[in-house]
Amino acid sequence: MLLKHYENKALYSLYTQCALRHKSVKRKVQIHAFCYMDNHVHLLCSYQNGVKHLSNFMRYANGCFGLALNQKLKRKGKVAIERPHTPMVQDNGKHDMNVHMYIEANPIRAEIVKTPMELKKIKTSSYAFYAYGEINEFTKNLTPPTWYIKLGRSPKARQRKYRRLFVQYLDTNGWFGKKGNRRNTSTIDLLKDQGSRAFILKRKLFVATYNNYKKNNKNLSPKEILELIYRNRYSTRYKTNGA
Repeated sequence: MLLKHYENKALYSLYTQCALRHKSVKRKVQIHAFCYMDNHVHLLCSYQNGVKHLSNFMRYANGCFGLALNQKLKRKGKVAIERPHTPMVQDNGKHDMNVHMYIEANPIRAEIVKTPMELKKIKTSSYAFYAYGEINEFTKNLTPPTWYIKLGRSPKARQRKYRRLFVQYLDTNGWFGKKGNRRNTSTIDLLKDQGSRAFILKRKLFVATYNNYKKNNKNLSPKEILELIYRNRYSTRYKTNGA
């Protein structure tokens, strides 16, 4: 629960923003949505010119935050215990929007707040930015996704439409309860890819390719494996083994 206090969430946000400006990341990664909970963080990001830029972003943000938090709390050891889960979301509007709202709805789902109006007061979710246009130290580096820009001709129109869509999303997928046990359940599992059949097949082929490279190159780091894959441009095709 190292993120339980607001100051620690603000510290994490600070280092994500520093990571966006890092020379190995600059203008290659964008953050579209976020929610900082007490023991984990949700980010919806996009990246350009290879996944290595996303890897650099996460490594820099989590590494610097870990060092700073350990110094602040006078503790030792890992802060980010597990590697980030990074499911890919197809950027076609529908899937992107659903995952976006899934992230922002976390405080409601956890019953930290009860209504979207209460969620508006939570700075550690990007909801207030999209629903009311509020800008603060957490939201100042957000990049609105394309589907959001298409919601209306003006910021106010987009915000009104977003508020309606957000309530519709909660009505459809459930307001409260643990994952898999929502009211009106039809939930999204964020650890699965979101997208069309063609997109999912392409993603599965990538995962199978990565696993084969990893099996045959055990001394390489994840970043080096990705660079090897892109360098070979998928010249070798692997069976997905029904994955």
